[in-house]
Amino acid sequence: MDDPRAPEDAVKDAAEMARRRLDQADADMEARMQELEASARGARERHESRQAEQKSSAPVADPEIARGAGLGLAIAYAVIGLPLLGFLIGYFLDGQRLNGPMGGIFGLLGGVLGVGYAIYRVQTQARRG
Repeated sequence: MDDPRAPEDAVKDAAEMARRRLDQADADMEARMQELEASARGARERHESRQAEQKSSAPVADPEIARGAGLGLAIAYAVIGLPLLGFLIGYFLDGQRLNGPMGGIFGLLGGVLGVGYAIYRVQTQARRG
């Protein structure tokens, strides 16, 4: 007849086979995880190197420097542009045969307005900063 220990041996064999398969699955999963980590590490390094390249190639724009440059240009345009505009208006009026040195007067008026505008800009910038 059948050996009474045979079912126990079959169970032990099945358990041993399941343990081996589980160990093999663990080893496969560990290898896949290492590959995934290596791939993620490589992607992170590529991303960081691209960011470093972009930062090194992009001009550094300090907001305070940009604000100062904008203020300086606004003052320069006011000091140069408004007297020039005043002169051109005076020249046009002199060409219309109006009496008197209107070009000089309008140039002077433009200069005064330009300096006043420049002082106004400096004061508003000083209040902000």
